[in-house]
Amino acid sequence: MTIRNIDIKVHPSFLLAVLWVTYFWSGDGLRGYLFGLFILVAVFACVAGHELAHGFVALRYNIAVHDITLLPIGGVARIEQTALTPRREVMIAIAGPLLNIIVALGLSPLVFLIALSRNVHDIFSLLMITQGTDASALILHLWLANVMLALFNLLPAFPMDGGRVLRAALTAMTSRVVATRISVIIGTILAFSLVIAGVYTHDVALPLV
Repeated sequence: MTIRNIDIKVHPSFLLAVLWVTYFWSGDGLRGYLFGLFILVAVFACVAGHELAHGFVALRYNIAVHDITLLPIGGVARIEQTALTPRREVMIAIAGPLLNIIVALGLSPLVFLIALSRNVHDIFSLLMITQGTDASALILHLWLANVMLALFNLLPAFPMDGGRVLRAALTAMTSRVVATRISVIIGTILAFSLVIAGVYTHDVALPLV
C-alpha cells in the first residue's frame, strides 16, 4: 500500500501478532478468531496512522520519507536523516503521539457511556470488558491501544518520540552530538529498567519491549 508516495510494508514477523491474537481469542471459536483479527487490523491501522503522522509532517518540511514497516511490536517510519532544527524535530516527533491522543479523546465519550451502562467505576473492571467480542470490547481495545501508543512513545528514551523531543530540547542548550549521547544514555537506562521490572514482576512483555 502507498499513501502520498509513502510505502507501507508488513514485516514477515507480523505473523507472530496474528498467531497471538488467534490464541488469545481461541476460546470463542470462529467468532473469536474473526473478532481478534478485526481488532488486530484496527489497532495496526492506528499504528500506521501514528507513523504516517510523522511522515506527513516530515514531507511538509521537504524531508523524504522512504517507507513505513509494520512489526508485531509497532511500526517504524524510515525518514531521511538530515540536520533538523530543534523545532522541526519536535514537530515531527510529536505528530505520532498527538494523533493517538486525538483518537483516544474522540473515543472517550463512548468509553464513558460503556462504563456508565455497565455500572463500572474502576479501570480494572473496565479492562474486563475487553475480553468480550462485542462492540464495547472493540471500542475499549482501540481506546486503550491509542492511549498506550501515545504514552509509550512519549517515554524520553531515544529513539522513541519522547527521546527525540528530549534531544531537541537539549540541543537548544548544547551541541546535537552531546544531546544525542545524553538521550541515548537515558534511553539505555530506561531499557534496563524495563528488563529489571519484567524480571521482578515475571512479565515477559517488559523485557521484550
